[in-house]
Amino acid sequence: MPAAPFGSPAWQLPALLSYLHRLHQDEEGPSPELWRAHTERQTGPVPRPHIRYQADGLHDADAVCVLDIQLGPRGEATGWPAADLAVIEQEEGACPFGRVTRRHGVEAIAAYTAQELTAEHAALMDRARQHQDAYFVRLAGLAQRAAEWADKVRAAAHADAVHVQADRAGPASPADHPRTPAPTAACGGLRHVRVRARLSDLRHLRHHRRTPPART
Repeated sequence: MPAAPFGSPAWQLPALLSYLHRLHQDEEGPSPELWRAHTERQTGPVPRPHIRYQADGLHDADAVCVLDIQLGPRGEATGWPAADLAVIEQEEGACPFGRVTRRHGVEAIAAYTAQELTAEHAALMDRARQHQDAYFVRLAGLAQRAAEWADKVRAAAHADAVHVQADRAGPASPADHPRTPAPTAACGGLRHVRVRARLSDLRHLRHHRRTPPART
């Protein structure tokens, strides 16, 4: 993972989502070469992960956040690639916690991305009001725009799934199930890629993190 403040699910999930969106738009299947090209090309202010994580996040005390991504071929009907995601979050210290979040499919991953970014926006706005710092306001605005874009990806994937289900159910008027146009990428395959953030990179973020959940 990149260093703070961008080494968190809220800021790194858009890199994965924009990759899935690109595969859908370009009608390509995931590959290691495409993933490297996507993550190594810097297109905005948020650094992207591009180094494969070799260890096991659940047994690495230094790993604060690990994205475990498994991608499969594009669906013939929807055009979206198969995708499974596990996000491992953990932190030791005075208030230790651990959490594993799993999502299956592009629609669920996009909804989770929008949820994380929306929460990040709220946390940054709280910190901006507390410190009267315009930097946090700008960062919060970026989070909000990314959340809106992620929700558009979710809506497009949902509309494609509904359209396919309607086709399988029987003939119907196209007006009954309009497709939602895929959004233009606003943030930017590998069969199996892991990226991590080390504890030292994120230690000073504790002051504006959301309240961590109970250890699982």
